[in-house]
Amino acid sequence: MFTQAVRAATAVIFGVCITSTATAALQQQVESIIASRSYTDDQISVAVRDCDTGQLIVDINADQIRIPASNMKVLTAGTAALVLGADFRFETRLLRRGDTLILEGDGDPALGDPRLLSSMGDITPEKLLDVWASAVEQSGLRSVTTLIVDDRVFDREATPPEWPENQFDRRHSAPISGLNFHRNTVMLSARGTPSRVQVRPMSPEYPDIRVVDSITLDTRGKKSAALDPVRQLDANRIVLKGKVSPGQSAGVEISIDEPALRTGELLASLLRRRGISVGSVRLANADEPPAAGTPIGPPIVTPIATTLDICNAYSTNVYAESLLKRLAHHTTGRPGTRIDGGRIVIRTAQQLTGDAQGLHVEDGSGLSRGNRVTAGLLAAWLCAFDGDTAAEVVFLDSLATPGEGTLKGRLSAADATGALIQAKSGYINRVSALSGLVTRSDARRFAFSIIVNNTDRTRPAKAMQDAIVATIASSVRK
Repeated sequence: MFTQAVRAATAVIFGVCITSTATAALQQQVESIIASRSYTDDQISVAVRDCDTGQLIVDINADQIRIPASNMKVLTAGTAALVLGADFRFETRLLRRGDTLILEGDGDPALGDPRLLSSMGDITPEKLLDVWASAVEQSGLRSVTTLIVDDRVFDREATPPEWPENQFDRRHSAPISGLNFHRNTVMLSARGTPSRVQVRPMSPEYPDIRVVDSITLDTRGKKSAALDPVRQLDANRIVLKGKVSPGQSAGVEISIDEPALRTGELLASLLRRRGISVGSVRLANADEPPAAGTPIGPPIVTPIATTLDICNAYSTNVYAESLLKRLAHHTTGRPGTRIDGGRIVIRTAQQLTGDAQGLHVEDGSGLSRGNRVTAGLLAAWLCAFDGDTAAEVVFLDSLATPGEGTLKGRLSAADATGALIQAKSGYINRVSALSGLVTRSDARRFAFSIIVNNTDRTRPAKAMQDAIVATIASSVRK
């Protein structure tokens, strides 16, 4: 007859056997999914970690160093949340010093973001900045000698040199500035009429950006509506090409050069509309004293939760790069650089996971092909965020759920299991990644990372990733 102690020991052993059996089964299921898609060891890494025990329950090349694409944002956003804190707010201010105005940037990537403006109702980029123009008018100032744009919270490396040069005018390659505005892009749109193509005013209506209309009116009977803008590097002359049929509309977003200076010029134009003369508009010189003066109008404030959400759920590169530089400035007191930010990310990863072997940070967004990480590190990193602090909660809440943001149309089978799925997708040429968390009904958590390199099959890679996550969610249900 078993004693109580023997019964307890037997129960523990039995439980371990059950866990080991389930773990082995999950490993085999994931291997089977990969084999059915014909991926090889040099292409794929998978790590699944039980966050409660710390056990790596699926290990398929988990320590192989890979290009992470936008899964890099998981590291950037998490580090920003920890370093800056859950209560951090970006604050962009307009200051007055005599007859000089100073527009002081704080690196806020959300300033004038069209997605956020649309959620506020009938708010255009011009209406947002006009709050300051109105405040200047009410202050009684009628002549501005100089409007200084102080973007020195960051360095002035607008675009990492590792980014593809032929994509610099695309929205995902928008430059990074200490004073960002409208994602550092312009929206262009056109509508076809029976006789011509009507190009609508760009948004924002920058006074010093020229748009050359080279759109063709397509009257061949086949409906078409596609715009293809081209901007010369280091310039703000946009040639708008494409074809639009009568009755059809098209829109496109394209990056701009020197967004901080463009924003200053836009504010100056709004001041002039109110009858306030403005002399020169310039960037602050590197050796000028820090911005100082009397605030004019309210600061424009963005909480970190908003920036993390758009960074991760919508995978917006300018957000990730700005967060990387802002945490660098916060830590060093110097203008934020991606190099300093990268060092802090690596240091934080080492502190949280105990092993940042192979981690190399070239940017915050993952657009650079020089970034390196392992699936094992990403899974360990995600497990480290257990929601015990407000900063951890802010980060975890920024991860997309199935059907949201970049996960729209994805992970429906995993979602149907009833487990909470939070994840970050990633894609650049020949790279597809998906990392996140599966939380079951009793709050037990499992972190996963699935990275595919050297593939020309993006859609099958995503389908495989979704199938693996569905299998994880099904196997860990209580």
